Amino acid sequence: MKLNEILLCLLWILTVKAAVCPDGGITNHNLPYDSLYEEGERVTLPCQFFAPADCGPITWGKIPSGQPVIPSTRIRIDDVTNETALYSTLTIDPVSVRDEGGIFCSLKQVFIQFYIQIIPLPMVVISPLFKAAKEGSDVIVTCNVTNQHLRHFNDTFQWCHGSNTLQDTMHADNMSISRLFLSNVAIEDSGQYRCGVRGYGDTCANMKHVSILEVYRTEGTNFCKEVFDDHTGLTWIATPAGNIVTQPCMANFTGVVERNCGADGVWGVVVTIGCVRQEIQSALEDLIHLETTPGNAEVIIGNVIASISEITTNPASLTSGDLNSTTAVLEKIVAIITNTAETVLVNEQKFVGIIDDMLAEDNLVSWAEVNDKSSDAVASNLMKIIENFGLIFSRTVTTANPIILNKKNMNVEFRRINLTTPMINFHPEQTLNGSEVGISLNLDSDTSGNLTYTAAFYRTISEILPKSKSYGEFASEVISLSIGSGIETNRLSSPVMLAFDVEKLKRKNNLSGDLSIRCVFWDFGIKQWSSNGCRYVNESCQCDHLTNFAVLMSPIQILDEVTLISLRIITIVGCSISVVGTVLTMLTYLGLWRNVKNDQARLLMNLCAALTVAYVLFLTGIDKTEDNIFCTTIAALLHYFFLVTFCLMLAEGIILLMSVTVVFYSKSKLKWLLFFGWGTPAIVVGTTIGITHGKEYHSQHHCWLTLSNGVLYSFAGPAVAIILVNVAVIVRVQKAIYSSHFIVTKTQRQKIMTGVRSISILLPVLGVTWLFGILAVNADLVVFQYVFALANSLQGFFIFLCYCVFSVPIRRALERKIKLLTSAALSSKENYKIQVIKTKPTNYTVAKYALTNGVPTPFKKATSYQQASLVRRFNSFTALPNIGSR
Repeated sequence: MKLNEILLCLLWILTVKAAVCPDGGITNHNLPYDSLYEEGERVTLPCQFFAPADCGPITWGKIPSGQPVIPSTRIRIDDVTNETALYSTLTIDPVSVRDEGGIFCSLKQVFIQFYIQIIPLPMVVISPLFKAAKEGSDVIVTCNVTNQHLRHFNDTFQWCHGSNTLQDTMHADNMSISRLFLSNVAIEDSGQYRCGVRGYGDTCANMKHVSILEVYRTEGTNFCKEVFDDHTGLTWIATPAGNIVTQPCMANFTGVVERNCGADGVWGVVVTIGCVRQEIQSALEDLIHLETTPGNAEVIIGNVIASISEITTNPASLTSGDLNSTTAVLEKIVAIITNTAETVLVNEQKFVGIIDDMLAEDNLVSWAEVNDKSSDAVASNLMKIIENFGLIFSRTVTTANPIILNKKNMNVEFRRINLTTPMINFHPEQTLNGSEVGISLNLDSDTSGNLTYTAAFYRTISEILPKSKSYGEFASEVISLSIGSGIETNRLSSPVMLAFDVEKLKRKNNLSGDLSIRCVFWDFGIKQWSSNGCRYVNESCQCDHLTNFAVLMSPIQILDEVTLISLRIITIVGCSISVVGTVLTMLTYLGLWRNVKNDQARLLMNLCAALTVAYVLFLTGIDKTEDNIFCTTIAALLHYFFLVTFCLMLAEGIILLMSVTVVFYSKSKLKWLLFFGWGTPAIVVGTTIGITHGKEYHSQHHCWLTLSNGVLYSFAGPAVAIILVNVAVIVRVQKAIYSSHFIVTKTQRQKIMTGVRSISILLPVLGVTWLFGILAVNADLVVFQYVFALANSLQGFFIFLCYCVFSVPIRRALERKIKLLTSAALSSKENYKIQVIKTKPTNYTVAKYALTNGVPTPFKKATSYQQASLVRRFNSFTALPNIGSR
């Protein structure tokens, strides 16, 4: 080999050697150091190594786990190289308390270490959240930084009242606590008081921590009484009416709980939508941090699912805030897994088990609060979560190993099928007659390969979803089907076939007769049921797309909207007039009691009292369905007092029958009749509540007895029996009247008028007008609906007319009362004149004449007139018939 070739070979070897990263020749420019940052700031960590570019790249990791730092929306890594050095900069913006700890950068085996120490933002707590103070009293509001021990310096505070900054002299700051002193408070001191730490959003508009002060005057102020709530374990202090009271949530919960003190001085329901269990809140924060700071997703998600699963296994303790936040946790889990490149294994049994626990019937009240306080249909998101969870499993599920999960409140199936047999069948239940409930879909025969699908059957979710706007519609169980990919599901070439247990839906809601059945799907856009693309054919549903399906069933409405509104107005106005009528009747009888007291009068007073209470309860509580306990109480009281009314009407019928059939009866039966009238309904209502255990006692839309489990028959049965007995009483009374010597001598017209008059008087107290309700069975007989509404809502008013205004005994008693009062007034005036005559010394003659001959002629005339009047009144009184008391 020539010399020049040897030299070129040596030069090439040296060049290659220089290009390789020298072992042990890397040095770093940085020194390990600690840095102190405040939460929310930007952190920039520079890293520099003196080494050739081929030695890179520089890597970043966490101490002590060695887990690599992965760029995200808030973490950025910038690398720069030149011939002699490598540079890398780690930027965290904003920095979080969770970022505190050791971080390293490394090149080959050379490390640079950093330790980041984070000062957390001040955690401010203001108390009390609500304060009711009497005018002229002193009030102290406290603001406290609870994490002061982690902040390394003392904070100063700023206070505001409304939009006005308060002077520093009004509050005293001591380390982490500031106290605002309000002396001799006045009405204008009421309002919102805010506190904040200076330098951290300390303007009045930006302060988030609020205390509400309500200053009241003692005179004329209505209060909600202090009560202890057993469910939450919280005490609600006495509060002026018309205020919403807030206080910290129960132990082991974050957030605030609130309760409305109504204008009538009655506490509303406790609202716990803001109360979230600390474990659930911590899990949500872990997932939010995982979204912005990628880490070991499988471990973190596994821990979160295990933690949430332990909580939801006791569904009775879940608040509306727990349900709301748990739904958010599940959504985060699905989103993180979907957006993560690597496979994340999840315990599907526990994941679906959490949703099954949330759908338990024990949570119906909490879900109702979620629907009431949230504009989003949160419960419907659970169906979307299952659908997206199925898409995740489509990556791993095989044709040989489907995942089938059968839970108490739902069934879920994740399956991969071979399209050589293009048919999807999912039938989780059977009806009583053996037919299958579920979904079937024929796929295109020319579709190749295989596909995955998720099918679900939700037993209780229709009761949790926001109710349909159509009044009286009842939803079935929900069946869902979604396909992973490969097929257009918005416009299916052949419809999906759905079979529901319609008979079960009828039995559950006690529906019969002509029914309207609609096939519907849940529209996530409008957050309501929709029937677009679905139809009910041959007792099954057919739809041209895939989603979550159900059937809605309702009785065919026999009345139009105008008629319903008219009947409602008639009922409200009629009941209000009847309350006035029954009260006036009782006052009239009490005022004339000495002249009208007998067994029938006593029964009438009891009947008016029961009717008055029943009408008032009906007017004030029939629509108060928000609180289940309150609504059940109203339904039970209405049940009792209307039964009392019917029993007393039966007692009226018995007294009336005895008066026309028994010539003499020496002993009054009144006390036994009153015991029957008030005692029997108590036994019926108590037995009914005991059998139902207070559950499903009232209907869904009104605080009145439900038909779903036959509770209504405990009222309708006795009522119909009493009406039939009283009809027989009326017939027997009419027969007695027309066979009497008094009526035989009358003309035909007089006989008819007498019969009509007697029936008109008897109907209001015997309850026969309730028969009109039975006759109103369809739209052709809607006139009976109006007659029924008028007759029964005005029953109290008719009693006032028949037994006060047009009653001859009442008129006679009233005349006697007036004449007695007039006579007493005249007698007092005459006695006064006589006394004056006796004591007047200047008219001795008149006085003597008065003493000798009694009274002067004018006075004698007056006395004679009074005596005659008394005789006439006595004769009238003795002529007054004594009905029912012998």
